Amino acid sequence: MAYNEFKLTRTTPSQLKGVQESYYYEADLETIDQVLAAGYFTGFPCSDDCETIVTVNSSDGWVMIHPNGDGGESEIVDFLSSSYSTKNGFIDYNDTGTSTTPITLVADTWTDITNNGLGLFTNKSFKPQGVSELMDNTTGDLDVADLPLGTTILVRNDFSVTPNTNNALLEFRYTLGTGGSAYTLEKLVGRLDSGSGKPYRQSLTPDLIYMGDTNTRDNPIGLEVRLSTAGTLVNAGSVIQVVRQ
Repeated sequence: MAYNEFKLTRTTPSQLKGVQESYYYEADLETIDQVLAAGYFTGFPCSDDCETIVTVNSSDGWVMIHPNGDGGESEIVDFLSSSYSTKNGFIDYNDTGTSTTPITLVADTWTDITNNGLGLFTNKSFKPQGVSELMDNTTGDLDVADLPLGTTILVRNDFSVTPNTNNALLEFRYTLGTGGSAYTLEKLVGRLDSGSGKPYRQSLTPDLIYMGDTNTRDNPIGLEVRLSTAGTLVNAGSVIQVVRQ
């Protein structure tokens, strides 16, 4: 989608502080998400730090924005009237692959947690508006490329680890970014000290990740565990809650 200059009308300058020019834009059947998306206003005579306001009449409400003519995402200034109530939401991905073939954990080795999303309890009925998926089910990585910068996600993972030796140490981490900007978010889950050969379920604790830059937002976010001894892992799944600004 791209904006149509013939749908743009100049209006009386806004009274908002610092605003120099104001426009009205008729978006017809396009949604707020589509109008805000990176590249939509490419060519508009206004950069990402412009002092121009465009009042947009979209298919799901009226919104005031700072348009970004440089190809980036546009910024919401204010909602005037909107049915944009599903901008937040969640998707729950239930795995079936590891219940049949558990993931083998090699001692002291970071190992990917896979999730095929094919389980009976996968739930996509309440996903946020403008979001197609939040996970790549070929890898189990989180895929948050559809989210605007400034968005926060809460991730609640549910998996069970069976250590071959008692008192094994379990760690978990997310891998984010790419190349020289790659980084991790790690946590010490704890000692599995109630015996070997039995599953220890890890669930209910959410982790917060925010989309502070494109390095985080535009690259896969991997889920990994490391166990101090050999063992196996069965993944029930992950639910990802989106919280937009």
